[in-house]
Amino acid sequence: MTVQTAASVWRNYQIPGVPASGARRPEKAEIVTWGTWLETLLSSSAAGLAYSTLSAINADLAHNASTVAVVYGDGTPANNGLYVKSGASGVGAWSRVSDLPTGLVRLTVTGGTANAIVATAPETPTVPGNKLYLLTPVASNTDITTIVVNGNAAVPIKSTLNNDLVPNSLLANSTVIMAWQTDHYQLLVSVPVDASGILTSALSARDAAAASAASAASSASALGNQVHQYDTKALAAAATVPGGVTYLHTISDGAYYKRVGAQPAHAGKLQSVDGAWWELVPVDGFVSVDSFGAVADPGDLSTDSHVAIQAAFDTATALGVNVRFSAKRYVSSTKIVLVDAHGHNFQGDVAGAGKDLTTITFTNNGSGTDIDSAMQHGFEVYPVTNGLGGDITGFRRGEISGIKFVGPAHGASIYMANSQQAGVRRCSFATVRYGIANECCIHSQIVENTFADFKNAGVGLLETGDTARVWYASGLPTTSYWNDSPRIVGNQFTSSVIGGLAHILDHGSQAECNRLIENNIFFNTVGANPYGYLARNAQPTFVSNWFEDVKYPVRMLAANALEGGAGANLTGVTAAEPAGTYAIGTFPDGFCISGTFTGNFTSRATDSFDLSGITASPCFIGQNFVTQQLGTAIVNRNESNSMVVDAGNYVPIGTYKNIAFPTHYTNIASAGLWADYAPTIAAQTGAITTATASGRYGQSGGTVNFNASLTITTNGSGAGSIRIGLPVPAKGGASLEWECRGRNSATGADLLVTISSGGNYATVLTTTQTYPGADGAVLKISGTYEMG
Repeated sequence: MTVQTAASVWRNYQIPGVPASGARRPEKAEIVTWGTWLETLLSSSAAGLAYSTLSAINADLAHNASTVAVVYGDGTPANNGLYVKSGASGVGAWSRVSDLPTGLVRLTVTGGTANAIVATAPETPTVPGNKLYLLTPVASNTDITTIVVNGNAAVPIKSTLNNDLVPNSLLANSTVIMAWQTDHYQLLVSVPVDASGILTSALSARDAAAASAASAASSASALGNQVHQYDTKALAAAATVPGGVTYLHTISDGAYYKRVGAQPAHAGKLQSVDGAWWELVPVDGFVSVDSFGAVADPGDLSTDSHVAIQAAFDTATALGVNVRFSAKRYVSSTKIVLVDAHGHNFQGDVAGAGKDLTTITFTNNGSGTDIDSAMQHGFEVYPVTNGLGGDITGFRRGEISGIKFVGPAHGASIYMANSQQAGVRRCSFATVRYGIANECCIHSQIVENTFADFKNAGVGLLETGDTARVWYASGLPTTSYWNDSPRIVGNQFTSSVIGGLAHILDHGSQAECNRLIENNIFFNTVGANPYGYLARNAQPTFVSNWFEDVKYPVRMLAANALEGGAGANLTGVTAAEPAGTYAIGTFPDGFCISGTFTGNFTSRATDSFDLSGITASPCFIGQNFVTQQLGTAIVNRNESNSMVVDAGNYVPIGTYKNIAFPTHYTNIASAGLWADYAPTIAAQTGAITTATASGRYGQSGGTVNFNASLTITTNGSGAGSIRIGLPVPAKGGASLEWECRGRNSATGADLLVTISSGGNYATVLTTTQTYPGADGAVLKISGTYEMG
């Protein structure tokens, strides 16, 4: 039987010395066994039992369990040690539990040489540092020395500082004290002083390092694989780089440069002091504006990075790569033109670290009131003439993402003309006349952005001919073009300070160019912004949008009925029916030709759907929810058209005008089309202490439209996500999932809302995938899904 030591029984952690393994409580059985062994050792006369051989102790079993004895003189040293008896008297066995209870072990020299000693000992060392060993050499050593103990393998004897022994470290007939160190014996006192051994080892290491360095310096292939690193670009330029090195790395901006034979024709370069030219190497297809000298502004708009940012775009255009902004606040004193000096348009992606991490503030403030030559923009992409008489198309298939744009106050943060399949995703815009101004663009993607404090429009879809354009001088025709099939999906529009004309201003110009406007949130707390979606000559598909406190959520107008009068220039729209002519430019006659409006929610609006400009073609309005209407929910000022209103809407009584309803539809004003329901509330983990919820829903065929509002008074231990119950379960099936929209009206923050296949609740998270609940939170969600 093996008895644990006291240190083992009462150890602090499950695994000795490893706190991460957890605290350990001693077990009673172990304590009893250890205590019994100790009591027996102290009280029994058998504590003095000693046997000269292993066979002698094994022959004497007439002792009680836990009796302690030693074997001290066995011819096999490993058999010597402390033993404990197991089993009753007369039966059982003796088990070795530790070495002999002595602190010193004498090593007796029995042969060998002065440098290869052979010795015996009453026991063989097992635990490093547990005992001291006495050795009396019979001759002085003359070199590195080894020792064999009890016939085991030869191991070295080393000095106090673990160096190999030098001559006369061991002197004849002079006893030394050593400690066992796993694979060698270490002298506790060295004679002579260890300095000689230290010097010998140091000199050997020096010579080996010098030989290695010389070999590397003479190897061109080794140099070619090296990347010389410098803290900054300036230090790299001040360096003399060995001729075989082919790459440099600057740590401050994470840039890499490759040796080239001639000076590059763009700004992505440096020249080292030895005269070599180095060209910037894109990392993962991106160049960073930091590599050109763009720096973080301290917050007082004093650091202008315009030159560096422009150089980054010019270089990316020349190399055909993308541009990256770090998690910093940048300032530009003038617009960034995404066209280089050779007339080539930038065609890559622009990526920030996230709209909460990367900010670009434009301090240029022109005097223009519309998209004209006096206006100053932020990012500007426009077609130019290539010198051969042909036009170069603007931004193609690129995406701008993860950036917060502030200003300019009299321009657009992003202005794009004649672009194709270009996108703006997960950006934010503030304190600007236009957030995004698209002119004559095809298949634009404006997705999951936030717009606030804009004066004219968060998104402006403009046609040529609105005003004189500065780039007409480049040879472009001045005839009318249009925006073809943009997608405006999942954005949030808020105008709480400046106010403006419209959240989305859509001039259209060609009715066949469909717009998909889906899952957006339009919100205005002070009533300064009259319109949510203001359109002329458009054919929108308007699906599952949320309007709250927006005076006119949707207004579609006929041609020449947008501005309030000469000189108003997109700023003087009246609350009454619009009339007048355009202030600037010549507009083609036109109209809004049809439209589809389904699954939208409006609250506290004056006119929710003003379809004055719809002519000739049918307009479909289905499954919308209008609540707290202040005026007319659906207005059709052209009674000659064939408007179709589906049975899935909820519209308050008496809030529609000039609409010819189909004969099968008789209850548009009936509240029975939608019904109240009480959503269940649950946190993914923990429990919400106090909360209230309400909801409304409507069904049409297999489609369910719903909205729900949750107010949390006391969150309690709720964590993970919030689950808001649905009015009816969703349809089950592979790969089915529905994305809805939501907002915390207490903070204005967006929410992520998803409904899983077969689910009976909607899962709500913040946009950063964290728990959305807190004391005082007010969560509002809405969406459309297929019922089971």
